[in-house]
Amino acid sequence: MSDEANPSNGITVNCSSLAGPDLVKVLREDVIRDLQDQLRLARLYLSVPDPSPKHYQTVRPLPDPWWIQRPDGNLLFVIYCLNKPVEIRPGVAAILIEGRENLILAIKALINIVRDGRLDRAMVHS
Repeated sequence: MSDEANPSNGITVNCSSLAGPDLVKVLREDVIRDLQDQLRLARLYLSVPDPSPKHYQTVRPLPDPWWIQRPDGNLLFVIYCLNKPVEIRPGVAAILIEGRENLILAIKALINIVRDGRLDRAMVHS
């Protein structure tokens, strides 16, 4: 990547130094941990028992959901990295989950996708 200038503040940032393997690893681990929290939240939302140890449940309070339910019953789910939505494709950050009963399976699939590194580029650019 080349240097990019932000015209609003005149600061130039060398993006190649920000996107090293260590940063990608940290971002990946952070997003996976946040998705695991979303999984815990989804289990509560769907009244499914949470297999997490009770100690873990009290140490990490539940976050706000990364999904909204549409009037048709489907869900829109957005992955966040550094408090910014991750664009799955350029201009598209929301993932359609057909039916709330598929929420837990979708989050598990997203955890595997992030773990496999398939969203690394999108997370670095978010």
